[in-house]
Amino acid sequence: MVKIQISTSYAFLKYLSNSIYTIRIRKNRIFRCKSNKAKLNFMTRPYLITLILVIAVFVLEPLLNIVLCQTNTIAPTDSVGFIIHGIEANMVLVNGGTFNMGCVSKFGQQCSDTELHSHTVNLSSFYIGGYDVMVKEFELFIAETGYKTDAEKKGSSKIWDCRDWVESPNVNWRDKDDGTPWKVNEKGRPVVHISWNDASAYCKWLSAKTGKNFRLPTEAEWEYAARGGAKSLGYFFAGSDSPKEVAWYKLRCNEVRNIENPDEIFITRPYDDMGNQVVIHRVGLKLSNELGLYDMSGNVYQWCSDWYDENFYNYSVDKDPKGPESGDSRIIRGGSWATGEYDASLKVVSRGRQEPDFRSSEIGFRLVYSAP
Repeated sequence: MVKIQISTSYAFLKYLSNSIYTIRIRKNRIFRCKSNKAKLNFMTRPYLITLILVIAVFVLEPLLNIVLCQTNTIAPTDSVGFIIHGIEANMVLVNGGTFNMGCVSKFGQQCSDTELHSHTVNLSSFYIGGYDVMVKEFELFIAETGYKTDAEKKGSSKIWDCRDWVESPNVNWRDKDDGTPWKVNEKGRPVVHISWNDASAYCKWLSAKTGKNFRLPTEAEWEYAARGGAKSLGYFFAGSDSPKEVAWYKLRCNEVRNIENPDEIFITRPYDDMGNQVVIHRVGLKLSNELGLYDMSGNVYQWCSDWYDENFYNYSVDKDPKGPESGDSRIIRGGSWATGEYDASLKVVSRGRQEPDFRSSEIGFRLVYSAP
C-alpha cells in the first residue's frame, strides 16, 4: 500500500479560523480567545473546523500511517489472493529464470563451505507467499482439523534465554518467542514452534481447501525469490545491503548485575537497534525485496522442502532442483529475530538445517505453489 500522509500548515489553520478564533497551544492545552463575532450557533463556529483539523494533523496522522502504511515502496505487480474463512493470503508470481545459486564473488569470504560452490540453476515459474504464514491462519487449520503439532505431542519447544536454546514445557504454536500465549491482536505475526512436519500438514490442508497444490518452497526457489528473481539487484539481504532496512534481528543481550550481590548477573532478552526488546514482529513492517516479498531475511527462519546435504551443490541438477533424495535434516533459510546483525544467517545465500520434528521460537514457514 502507498503511504498516506496528511500535512496542514499553521498558516492554513489560521486562514480557516478567519480572525474569529485563534488557537494557542501551550502545555498541551487549547485556549479559546475572546471574539465579538462569536455566535451561539454551535455548528457554525469556525474554531470547530480548526479544532478538527488540528486533531487530524496531530492525532489521526500517526494512526493512519500505522494502519494504512506499508513501508515498502515496491508493490508486487503479479499477485493472486485467496480467502479462507475471511482471511486473505497473497501469493506473488515469481517468473522463472536462470541464476547463480550459492556464494557469488560479492559475498567474498562471508560464506560457509556448504555455500561455496556457486552453480547455475534454471527454475520454472511459481507463486510464493508475500508473507510468512501467520498465527491467525494456522489457527484456522487447527480449528478445522484438530491437528496436533509436534510441540503438542512431545510437550515442549525451544526458546532463547539469551544464553542458550532451552527446552520449554507446554509451549506450542499458540505461544510467542518467550513462550507466553499470543494475544488476540498479535495474531498477524508469523506462527512459530512449528516443525517441518507441521508445515507440510498445513500445506496439505490448504491444498484440499483451495484445489491448488500448496507446498513448501524448494531451497532453490527460496533463494531465487529472496534474491529478487529476474528483478534482482544483487543485494546481500532480501531487498537491501543493509539488514536494518529489511530484517528484524537482535543486536545484543543486556546484562544486569544484582546490586546486593555483584557476582550475580541477570541476562535480559535481546535488544534491537532502537533499544526495544526483540520479539517476533508483525509481518510486512520492513521494506520488501524487489518482488514485493516481506521478511525473507530476519523475523523467523522458513522451512524449505529439501533434505540437507552439505555437498549437494556439487551434484545438483540444473533444472528445478528438489534437493537430495534422503537425509536427516531439512533446510531452513532466512535468519530470525534471534540472529545477530553480523550473523551470516540473514544473507540470501545462507543455508541452515534442522530435523523434521524440530521446533523453536525462531522457525516458521512460507507457502509456494507452481505456476500453471
